[in-house]
Amino acid sequence: MLTGQELKKLRNKQIVIQNILYVLGVILVTLCLMKVNSFKEFSLMAGVICLISLIMSLITRKRGEIIEIIVPAMKPLFEYEREKLGIEYKKLKTRQIVCLVILTVMMFFEGVIIPNNGVIVHGKPVLYYWLPMSLLMFVVLNISAYFHIKKVDKSNLAELKGYADRTMLYGVIAGIVLGGLTMMSIIVAVIFMQAQ
Repeated sequence: MLTGQELKKLRNKQIVIQNILYVLGVILVTLCLMKVNSFKEFSLMAGVICLISLIMSLITRKRGEIIEIIVPAMKPLFEYEREKLGIEYKKLKTRQIVCLVILTVMMFFEGVIIPNNGVIVHGKPVLYYWLPMSLLMFVVLNISAYFHIKKVDKSNLAELKGYADRTMLYGVIAGIVLGGLTMMSIIVAVIFMQAQ
């Protein structure tokens, strides 16, 4: 059983590692986006990213969270979390996998049916909407992590009942909002580039 001090230290490390992994992911996606020439390529690239995320989720379902695989010293934290959440933890993992399967199929399907003549402006202009969006997602990720940690660490078993359902609902709402903001930023970026 973790003491309060041990839990606090591990949570701080979790946030740092999570943010480092996110920044590395953004850098990798940015480098890929700089090479994308069409909506078809963009959809296929998004499909590959979703597929990689799905494979990682399937691996982590069996072997533990990606952070504890990379940094074994974090294992006690995630064992504590799995034990405390119980069935809610399994529900969360299952729903994440289902969402990733749907996203992966959608992206590949879109990539297959879109003609290869939907040219988009690539290179530096793509950064005008991708980098602000990635910054917004960084903020959302940290806010989400804060509330997740607070909920898990401060709640008892009765209060955690239905946690997976509530998390899924909030995730869907956040996804709709982020999707809308993404579309708006793309439209603004296109207008801005055409005005130049």
